[in-house]
Amino acid sequence: MAKVLHVSKFFKPFNGGIERVVDQLSEGALSKGHEVRVVCCKHVNQLPSTEVIDGVSVFRFRSLFQIASQPIVPSYFLRLRSHLMWADYIYVHTPNPLVEFAILLLAPKKSKIFILHHSDIIRQKFIRKIISPIRNLFYKRAEKIIVATENHITYSDICSRFRDKTEVIPFGLDLKSDPTHSVENDGKYALFVGRLVGYKGLEFLIQSMQKVDGELIIVGEGPLEKTSVDMVKNLGLEAKVKFLGNIGQYQLNQVYQKCCFLVLPSVSSAENFGLVQLEAMSFGKPVISTSIKSGASTIVEDGVTGFIVAPENSDALADKMNQLFRYPLLAKGMGKRGYERLVKLYSLSQMLEMHQSLIDQYESSGIDSQKEDVA
Repeated sequence: MAKVLHVSKFFKPFNGGIERVVDQLSEGALSKGHEVRVVCCKHVNQLPSTEVIDGVSVFRFRSLFQIASQPIVPSYFLRLRSHLMWADYIYVHTPNPLVEFAILLLAPKKSKIFILHHSDIIRQKFIRKIISPIRNLFYKRAEKIIVATENHITYSDICSRFRDKTEVIPFGLDLKSDPTHSVENDGKYALFVGRLVGYKGLEFLIQSMQKVDGELIIVGEGPLEKTSVDMVKNLGLEAKVKFLGNIGQYQLNQVYQKCCFLVLPSVSSAENFGLVQLEAMSFGKPVISTSIKSGASTIVEDGVTGFIVAPENSDALADKMNQLFRYPLLAKGMGKRGYERLVKLYSLSQMLEMHQSLIDQYESSGIDSQKEDVA
């Protein structure tokens, strides 16, 4: 069996979309009998430097500080090579420019590097321009570039250059039961789940609530939490908009079960997929999303499993939210079709099998090349 290394900015208990994918792929590789390591940096300095989580060996490096969302971790250049030498397959979750540079310098020639491209560098345009030559070399060095949707290629400055070795493997969720049979659609409120950061478009969702005949629950924390709370107060929406902060998985499941629908009002391609859309679909809930140039806009079928509206448009959000509040049978039907779409395209088992097939291709080619050498 193979030795699989994941290199990511963070890992659990950090709660983010990329970290969830790293967790899923790590556990999936373990279930196939592979040895798995995760190398990341500490998002909290109190976390242990090494530990084993559910069979995955985790190695955390301490960062000195962050520049433009990039942790500065000098120990990558001192301690990363031993992990690269250990691995047969190296998954690098990008963007992570410092790690990309370190691996480009330190990885042995025999290393099979798979880039799991989550997003381009969007906001830091000056930094993107400076590091572009290094990133281009790193992507050229990789065996495969893996993306979650075709839009990740179409709208990517870098993946579009390497389309010939880019493979689409959608993200997935573990599906346990059909929610149309086990969960009652209460339809009591709309739901937002995510970090409270600028690209999520939360300000437009809050503004829309002035025209919505219903309530909104916001789950998550982030740098814009105070700004968002103040905005709700200033607009006199305290009775309609509630903030729950970060909550545990059990409580989050309850919130999903009792909502009418999810809203993901993102305003930029920094929202490159939006796993919360799949979560809502797994509970049989429709989703209102936005038409941004990223993979996030491919999840919902407009008018079938939810609605897609223009970004930064509070009136459009309010109109679609009111439709789903006023017509519960419409919401229920969209949610049912959303679950069917999830089963067909976004199951965790399908995602893991596609990644295993990728490793199998290289394992078999390696065996074939050894036979040729012997001959």
